[in-house]
Amino acid sequence: MKFLTKSDFDIARENAHPHIHRTPVFHSSTLSEMTGAEVYLKAEMFQKAGSYKVRGPLNVLAHMPKETRERGLICSSAGNHAQGVARAARVYGVKATVVMAHGAPEAKINATRSYGAEVVLHGNVWDDAYQHSLKLQKEHNLTYIHPFDDPLLVAGQGGVGYETIEDVPGLDMLIVPIGGGGLILLFVVSFTVKQYKRCPSNKILVIFGKVGADRASQCLHGGGKFVIPLLQSHAFLSLEPQVIEIPLEGALSLNNIRVNVPATFTVGISTDPVQMNNAAERLLHLDDRTIRDQAQDIILGQLRLVIATLSIEEINKDREKFMSLINTNVAEEINKIGLTLINVNIRDITDESGYIEAIGKRAAAEAINRARVDVAQQERDGASGQAKADREREVNVSQQEAGATTGQKEAEQSRRVQVAALEAQSIKGEVESKRDYEIATAQREAETVAAKKQAEQEQRV
Repeated sequence: MKFLTKSDFDIARENAHPHIHRTPVFHSSTLSEMTGAEVYLKAEMFQKAGSYKVRGPLNVLAHMPKETRERGLICSSAGNHAQGVARAARVYGVKATVVMAHGAPEAKINATRSYGAEVVLHGNVWDDAYQHSLKLQKEHNLTYIHPFDDPLLVAGQGGVGYETIEDVPGLDMLIVPIGGGGLILLFVVSFTVKQYKRCPSNKILVIFGKVGADRASQCLHGGGKFVIPLLQSHAFLSLEPQVIEIPLEGALSLNNIRVNVPATFTVGISTDPVQMNNAAERLLHLDDRTIRDQAQDIILGQLRLVIATLSIEEINKDREKFMSLINTNVAEEINKIGLTLINVNIRDITDESGYIEAIGKRAAAEAINRARVDVAQQERDGASGQAKADREREVNVSQQEAGATTGQKEAEQSRRVQVAALEAQSIKGEVESKRDYEIATAQREAETVAAKKQAEQEQRV
């Protein structure tokens, strides 16, 4: 048989719920006096079909495919299971056959038939009836509903255990009559599942009682733990932050001036192992208001202590030091009851004499004067810078103009030199050309004279 989970039982209860009664739990004064305990009785005899055994078949049929149900059901029983199957079959509108041994109570037989089931009597004991039911199952292709060996049936029967635990909070012990053993099994399973406690992420699970040597409790953040009945119990601590208003007035500072320090502190239960145990010892079962009152008393005391060690000037000027001392002192003290400091918000700090206000005004005036001096210095530096820039600009302009004039003169001089050189070269060229011309002319004349003389000589000859 598979191990059943809480989800299995929850689904089974949903399947059975529309078709059964929520049977009452009665307090028994007589049994309580006899036992010295508070005794309650689960009145399941008022259930439909006369017992808890209708719950299981209803869950089995809810999970069963329609075509499987409609083939017809069969079971073997001495009475209560028979009526449970017959009742469930009528709810789902299918045929049921119940095999009982000869000698079964007439009332059980009649009750089973009244729900529409066919009753077959066979054998003298349940085993005979069981074997015959298996034979009929094969012959007629029926679906067998076992009286106990079926996880779905056990999950359905377990609803009676869950109801009992819900109706009697803090139940320490269950006494279950044993017949075929099915009821004790389902009670054990459902009670065991119920005792496994899961811890949500925003809570701390505190298990107390017999949890180990020299330990008052065991604390878990996340996960889960089985709580041993009779030996242990459990509770939860919330991790939700709590905002605490601290209207501190008239706290005496180091220089004997009373100050008002309104503040808001945000605290919460810590998940540190040591601090979780502190919270379990000092805050378990306390309501939020009581926890806030305890924390407020501690914070007020530590805030007064910090203020007493500082002068007004230190409180007003060195806020970082002030806040550091508050965080250190307050956190250390609230850790002792399992709380951790999440945030501190200090609002306007005032005093009755107006000293802090005067300090503020003086600081403001000094700041204004410094700002004015800074402005004047900046304006002076700006004017000096402007004059210097103007002077440098004029010098640069003069240098540029002088450079331009010098360049112009040098360019004119260079042009005149070049022109003179070109003129000299031109004259030289003219002289040389003239000379060459004269020489060429003289040579041609000489050659002409020589040719003329030679011609005359040849003529005379």
